[in-house]
Amino acid sequence: MILISILIAVAIIIGLLGLSVYMLRPETEKTRSFAAFDNTMIAHRGLFNNNSDAPENSLAAFRNALEHGFGMELDVQLTKDGKLVVFHDFDLKRMCGVHKKLTELTYAELEQYSLNAGFQEYSRILTTKLLQAVYTFLWSLLLLIPGIIKHYSYAMTDYILKDEPELCNNAAIERSMAMMEGNKMKLFLLDLSFIGWAILCLFTFGIGFFVLQPYVQVSHAAFYEDLKAQQGGININVEVTVES
Repeated sequence: MILISILIAVAIIIGLLGLSVYMLRPETEKTRSFAAFDNTMIAHRGLFNNNSDAPENSLAAFRNALEHGFGMELDVQLTKDGKLVVFHDFDLKRMCGVHKKLTELTYAELEQYSLNAGFQEYSRILTTKLLQAVYTFLWSLLLLIPGIIKHYSYAMTDYILKDEPELCNNAAIERSMAMMEGNKMKLFLLDLSFIGWAILCLFTFGIGFFVLQPYVQVSHAAFYEDLKAQQGGININVEVTVES
């Protein structure tokens, strides 16, 4: 057993020495062929800004790279009908906002999507979620209870953002508040029903939460669908009358 351990140690040492010699070897013809790029900055997917009119892998992004003296790296894929397109991801969700694979679409079908639509969707959701967190935090400063109440008032915001893409920021939050009027306690009691499961998850060193959390999320989604059905959809108009 000791002999085997010694042999393994010797093999590791020889391997490390060999790797060191390889890394310190004289410059070869292949490495010299890349010398021209030593001082060149490479723009990955072009010089882009996904929140502008020059998203990644677009002609505008490549034009920006050339104008600023950058080299370029890009990604090429084939569409369903064998057309070459410049696109990084295997699906269109991140950049175009749709759950479709590039290889399942023809070139003509692909043309109907905008390159930065997915990022705009991400920005819309992120901004709304940040506002939601800020509002909840500010209400919590008044004591814990107001923060909890507002948390449940805003609880349907995520689902409304999905159902109504034209809504963003305060509009989606206000729609959630209207839906949850008179229903906050129902959702609170639903969440309380998971306490027993949460306690059991603690005995699994937290692993059980990987099962419980999706269950809670599905329950919230079902709660939203029930509310939407009861209220005849989510187009709830809230009128405020101010009397002088």
